Amino acid sequence: MKYKQPNSETAGDCYLSFDGPLSSKTPREFIPLMETIKRKSEWEILGFKPKADRFGNYKPVRKNGLFFGFSEVTRPDNIKADAIKTGKKYTKNPKDILAFINFGCAYSDFIAMSDDVKNYCEAFGKFKVNRLSTALEDINKALAVKPKEHAYNELFFDIMYHLKDISAISGDIAFHIETYGGISAMVHCGNAERWLKLLLALGEQQRTDDFVNVINHHLDSEIAKKSIYNPPQGIKYIVNGSEAAGEQLAMTVSNNELAFVKSCKDKFNSRVSKLRKR
Repeated sequence: MKYKQPNSETAGDCYLSFDGPLSSKTPREFIPLMETIKRKSEWEILGFKPKADRFGNYKPVRKNGLFFGFSEVTRPDNIKADAIKTGKKYTKNPKDILAFINFGCAYSDFIAMSDDVKNYCEAFGKFKVNRLSTALEDINKALAVKPKEHAYNELFFDIMYHLKDISAISGDIAFHIETYGGISAMVHCGNAERWLKLLLALGEQQRTDDFVNVINHHLDSEIAKKSIYNPPQGIKYIVNGSEAAGEQLAMTVSNNELAFVKSCKDKFNSRVSKLRKR
């Protein structure tokens, strides 16, 4: 759809999107309106009073202790242009779409509702009620379309874990390294520990040893890389007008990342020791 700029009659009646947090405290009447785009006059008809300051920022709407807000839409992409035309939600992220579905929205409420997103939502629903085999079928359909989608991979490994399919462990390791740049993310989110517990519960002693060694190997590699400070070439960090302060901040961030990985290794091996004593 080709986006049309407002004419002289509607120049002051701009397009506004409405966004905010989605939780149990979100007013139910807001949910159908969130991540949709309407003219200012249309929002006013619905009872809102969008008002911008001299910088173009709109006063937030506060309700139930949460803040919601309007943003002017001046150069919409294709999805937002279609949202203007249809009144549907412009939500793109599969996890965000799933969240809206779980709060009662329909598949037809979204511009970006493709077959893979629908299969992901269906898989999640079946996973929550322990229909694991059919959930696996649905998530595999989604992965066949978008094999790199984070949400699809995360759900796939959740399902495989609950199916007690330890053949998925190597894939989960590879996914975390490729996606997050290191195995520390797998330790931090708890996936490493849950696979460890499953291996021990299944009496897979050799596989347990191999798994622990692989995790520690990748953690050691991550620590070795982060122990050497390598600032991005050609990029200078400036803080309060000072290049030296910017460099110091970059080094501090690097040191914090190194400390985080070391803490992940300590945490993981501490859990290994405790679990093996049970």
